[in-house]
Amino acid sequence: MSFRERSLGRRLALQYLFALDYTGYDWQAGLDSFWEMDPLRASRESFEEGEEPVFEANAANISKAKARAYAERLIEGACANAEEISERIASALDNWAPDRVGRVERAVLRVAMSELLYGGAMPAAVVISEAVNLAKEFGSEEAPRFVNGVLDRLRKTIEAEDFTSPPPRVREEDDLAVPPGENE
Repeated sequence: MSFRERSLGRRLALQYLFALDYTGYDWQAGLDSFWEMDPLRASRESFEEGEEPVFEANAANISKAKARAYAERLIEGACANAEEISERIASALDNWAPDRVGRVERAVLRVAMSELLYGGAMPAAVVISEAVNLAKEFGSEEAPRFVNGVLDRLRKTIEAEDFTSPPPRVREEDDLAVPPGENE
């Protein structure tokens, strides 16, 4: 899977988690509807005149199916482990109440934590850099600095942990199921 497919997958996961924060739907029940509405098309339609998307999913060497599979992997990690991720994020908020974290920032943090904890062998520096980029694009002016600080504290905590039990099974890239007929 290419870097750009992973980046697009992170962006799609962010969109889903952000929307889920507003709706409160069951994460599994809402996933099919999310894909049916074609979030890539909806994103393009929201641009103002003269704005260009950061990623054009129809560009060469970007598989929408692989990006979708990666997004679903991140969404599943974030939602199936929401309690643990929320607790970890709350523990890293320096003088900041969890309910004061903006929805965009919270979604960015959840995507990044899903990837750090359950996403495989992606280096923490890459995950943090990608999260900061998402915060720059979608968050407030202070969001990138905030996201970077929180994720750096979480990275240090994760690296310092002594795992006394085996970590959750990490799905290999071959496990990322691409739905039939979607090998774009």
